[in-house]
Amino acid sequence: LGALVLLAMTAGGAGSDATTTKEKEEPYLLGYRALHGMVPGAVDRAGNPQYESYSAPQGPEPVWRKVLTKAREAAEAGQYYHAIEAHNVVFNNKYMYTHMTNHARYEAHLSLGRTLLRAAMYARAEQTLYEAASLHPEPIEAYKSLAICKTLEGKWSEAVSLWKNCLFLAPTNARVHLEALQRLGGLLIVEGSVNEGRHYLHRALQLWEQGGGGGATDGATDGGAGGEGLLPGPESDSKAATRAKWAADPASRADKAYANQWMVEFLLGTISLNWPPHGMRDGDAQQDLDFFLLGELMGRPSLLNSKSFFDLGTALWAVGSWQSAVNHMNRGLAMTMATLETTSNDDGDAVGSGSG
Repeated sequence: LGALVLLAMTAGGAGSDATTTKEKEEPYLLGYRALHGMVPGAVDRAGNPQYESYSAPQGPEPVWRKVLTKAREAAEAGQYYHAIEAHNVVFNNKYMYTHMTNHARYEAHLSLGRTLLRAAMYARAEQTLYEAASLHPEPIEAYKSLAICKTLEGKWSEAVSLWKNCLFLAPTNARVHLEALQRLGGLLIVEGSVNEGRHYLHRALQLWEQGGGGGATDGATDGGAGGEGLLPGPESDSKAATRAKWAADPASRADKAYANQWMVEFLLGTISLNWPPHGMRDGDAQQDLDFFLLGELMGRPSLLNSKSFFDLGTALWAVGSWQSAVNHMNRGLAMTMATLETTSNDDGDAVGSGSG
């Protein structure tokens, strides 16, 4: 430290730029004057201050990170067996694993858990993701993958709790927040808690109108970047105005007629692996039309009629969620019977008044 201060004082007293070309190209350490807020004696062509600096050593990339990179590449290519074997290189090497930080271990467990999830090895994925969650103080991405795993296993009540944990741990991460709100709302509706599900979907719509969210790409780790804030952005008013303009446009009738089918596909998408529900591939950005139709359904509950619930029940039956399928079919049938009864009573009153 004394040598660093002495070098800094010497460079500053000389009144010249002591930074070499090599130092400009590498990461650097600031001298004591910069750390104490003292004004540097030189500026660059753009007028920015040039602090005295000293190049920091750049170590080689850790072996475990190279292995994880190869494992992810194999998983993206659909070669899950090779990806799992590559991950095991890290976990089976005691020397390598014991010299990794908790953050690095979290990244490794999370990567393996996601790979196992893709390979439909749900029990092992669940165990690995819980191990990842124990290595991080706020394991948002681990909880997110766990929620998807629990959903695919049919443990929907546990998945609901995990999605709520994601909302609690990511109050300013708009990307995670927007996906969690939609998945949680959709899951609750499919499970049978329609009113609570509508509440979360309405919050998702409000967040989108504020300009939150964006592409739904997975983050490798937690903390730091990975989402925009939840405060209204500059495009907030334009999104709300665009949705209102779409709703008032007569040309939107064709889209609105598709709302019931869209909702069934949307709800099924919220309990599947990939996101968004109507994307061509996992990680696509959601289209504005998705939120237009979601807003239409939130603003007009009558659009969720008996046919919607019966169609949803039929779709759930096809994917093997039989109990939920029966519940929604019965709900659709009850709504139909109530409508027929109301119509019959109205007709009877009309006949009575006419004969009188």
